[in-house]
Amino acid sequence: MANQPGDPQPRCGRLQGSRCPAGRVFHPLVTPGLRARAAIDRWLVLAALVLGGCAPYRSLEIPNRAAHTLPNRQEKLGLTAALQLFLSPESVDRHFGPDLWEAGYFPVAVCFENRGAESVEIRREEFQIWLESGRDISDADQLRPRPLSEVAGACRRSTAAAYLWLPLLVFPAIWAHREIADYNYDLASDLQAKALPPYYRLEPGDPPLQGCLFFTRPEGVEDLAEYLKSAELWLDAKVEGSRFAWEGNEERDSETGEDKVGETITFILSLNGGKQ
Repeated sequence: MANQPGDPQPRCGRLQGSRCPAGRVFHPLVTPGLRARAAIDRWLVLAALVLGGCAPYRSLEIPNRAAHTLPNRQEKLGLTAALQLFLSPESVDRHFGPDLWEAGYFPVAVCFENRGAESVEIRREEFQIWLESGRDISDADQLRPRPLSEVAGACRRSTAAAYLWLPLLVFPAIWAHREIADYNYDLASDLQAKALPPYYRLEPGDPPLQGCLFFTRPEGVEDLAEYLKSAELWLDAKVEGSRFAWEGNEERDSETGEDKVGETITFILSLNGGKQ
């Protein structure tokens, strides 16, 4: 309904007493100061979103302890295997940053010490987790060690937030992009340094070997420690041995008359111990 002569005119909110453009309605409580404050709040939220992804990557080193000093250990033929578990978000965040747990993974640190007389070959693909019932759930590709490239890729932070600055300033966008890229590089480098190598040959008297395996957290499991309290980590390691060669064996050692043969030993470690 059109305003009649003598009716009060709506206030535009820009200047007191100014007329509003035709067809526009302004709330009488909206003032220039409120609009300016709302704009500042929006920029603060945007800055928090961008800068939140630009915090530098930080993590603690895993305690480097000899395998024979850990409570959850097993020894066979002079080789000692032990493990340390990280089954809570807090422990994972401290040692691997906040992204590993959020990406759906949990780490298991394994330690080896060779006090025997023979070399030992350790392969990352020979690890798997079994449940108490004996059912190997690795058939679902759930609790076998995941490739490091997959884990690092899942933990990478997106640089898309950096482009939110582009409509305003180019320099903050470039800075934010670089900070996120540096974070991803440091994260990948840290995971690489802490991961168990795909293959390692541990000679007698070598320093203890320690490295991490990364497993997928089962979906729908809230208490991981409770879920894995009856589970076991299985490992097959190949120990180099020797025996007397039979006549005509061309592979025997020309000096000792012995030939080298491999022997596979299996370690079974409970996941109900060694929690961090």
